[in-house]
Amino acid sequence: MKDLIVVRHGKSSWDDPALPDRERPLTKRGRKAVPEMARRLRGRHVRPERIVTSDAVRARDTAMVLAEVLGLDADAVVPEPRLYATDAGDVLEVVRALDDRCAWVAIVGHNPALQDFLALVADLALERFPTAAVAHLRFPVRHWAEVRAGSGEVVDVDHPNSGRD
Repeated sequence: MKDLIVVRHGKSSWDDPALPDRERPLTKRGRKAVPEMARRLRGRHVRPERIVTSDAVRARDTAMVLAEVLGLDADAVVPEPRLYATDAGDVLEVVRALDDRCAWVAIVGHNPALQDFLALVADLALERFPTAAVAHLRFPVRHWAEVRAGSGEVVDVDHPNSGRD
């Protein structure tokens, strides 16, 4: 059994139009929502062994906050450039290449790729996958390479405005 936590980065700033997209930081709202979502995960006893993140600043910062709140060492966060400016198929390839020694992994990335990935692997058709949203998927496989379209089970989906505590 493999568990995957799919996390969209926190809300990012558009304040500096000269700043390259990859360098955009989290906004105040993003810096508030991400630790809240991490606390919710911790409350559900979700603790990934590794967090694989897009190398964009907003995604890396999201991953580091998740790691801190979930009690993971900073070296559990692994940047993966293929999670930036990608599509669902590329996200699937990143997941299929994950280290089998890890049964629980989180990935942090961007829309529309993550929302499309959720639809692809778990038939989860969301109207929106907002910033700082989290989806927990479970795959009945022994190896990450066995993850396929339609093979995931949705355990939970949560986002900052869901009204959960």
